[in-house]
Amino acid sequence: MFHELNIIGNVGSEPIKRTLANGVVYAVFTVAVNKRITLANGEKTERTTWFRCTAWRHLAETVSEFVHKGNKVFVQGEIEAPRPYLDARTQEPRANLEVTISLVKFLDSRPDGHSAASEAALAGMPALDGNVPF
Repeated sequence: MFHELNIIGNVGSEPIKRTLANGVVYAVFTVAVNKRITLANGEKTERTTWFRCTAWRHLAETVSEFVHKGNKVFVQGEIEAPRPYLDARTQEPRANLEVTISLVKFLDSRPDGHSAASEAALAGMPALDGNVPF
């Protein structure tokens, strides 16, 4: 079953790029999505949901080069079935939320010099040189 997911959040870890035995490259990084809520007693708090994002092939190469911890990003991809586990510290049940990504876009002001070409590369598409055919 295919479940497409769109998230906006902050990159929580530098991408880790690896290569499988067959030469296929992948990169993994985390994204934190924060939600502000008001509790029944009126107290405001924030909840964070973490997503483990995996990019493959060309997208993995560009993710490993341009995505950095702290970037605010839009990520689109296919969510995998959650994998439950027991938190070793608190003994509370948790789940890993994993996303195989197909698109990444920067949403912050890009003080580190990212260009439109790098965003196009992150989307797995060639950069446009200004000669738009329409």
